[in-house]
Amino acid sequence: MDAWLQSLDALTHTDLPPDEALDAYIDAKIDFSIKRPFGSRVYALEMIGGARNYGKEIKARLVPMLHQNIRTLEDWMNAGLADRVNAEHLIFAIWAATQAYADFAAQMHLVLGKKRLMKADQTVARDTLKTIVRRTLKLPEKGHPL
Repeated sequence: MDAWLQSLDALTHTDLPPDEALDAYIDAKIDFSIKRPFGSRVYALEMIGGARNYGKEIKARLVPMLHQNIRTLEDWMNAGLADRVNAEHLIFAIWAATQAYADFAAQMHLVLGKKRLMKADQTVARDTLKTIVRRTLKLPEKGHPL
């Protein structure tokens, strides 16, 4: 839980512009999934099972951080720094996309015909998700200002 919460911290206390902060957030979440796939899978199984073992800890520790991340996104939207979308569901979509690299690694390996994702695959994954988020929020894309 501690390591996973650290991966969420990129949006909690940031002085970075939205595009850089979101890049750091996505990198941290993908790094966690790639470096700690079993932790991510255990967490996923806990959620699938109804959060019976860690529900109280999740409410006490994750929910406040999630609310801060949502406030950060909403502050950017209110300041005109990002296009308006539902911040909660944007975070959920980022979680789903990044955690898939741990939770569904076997499926990805089968589909890609690989025993594991290589650095190049990880780079493509990061860049693709960053592009999706940047375009959704109408943020400048790396090398392609709007």
